[in-house]
Amino acid sequence: MARALNIAKAVPSADRIEVELVEFGSNAPSAGDVTIEVRAAGINPSDAKAMLGLMPTAVFPRTPGRDFAGVVVEGPARFARLEMHERRWCSDLLQPC
Repeated sequence: MARALNIAKAVPSADRIEVELVEFGSNAPSAGDVTIEVRAAGINPSDAKAMLGLMPTAVFPRTPGRDFAGVVVEGPARFARLEMHERRWCSDLLQPC
């Protein structure tokens, strides 16, 4: 099972942010994708703004940690020039890491 941090809703101040560790379904990659085992994730300024309700287009629940580093653990090595067990950092899941 894969796990991720979850923020259920925006709050008025940082001391009221509620973070929950949730499990979700299979993390097997779709065709042409890879699975990256995240080893570290930072809270990006856009994550903080969304949690505080300062980004009106933010969707909740949401997983913070847009900037992350990890290791490729599954998927075709040819995708995005990745090799199995290669260390990668990403700052946008919609673009190749």
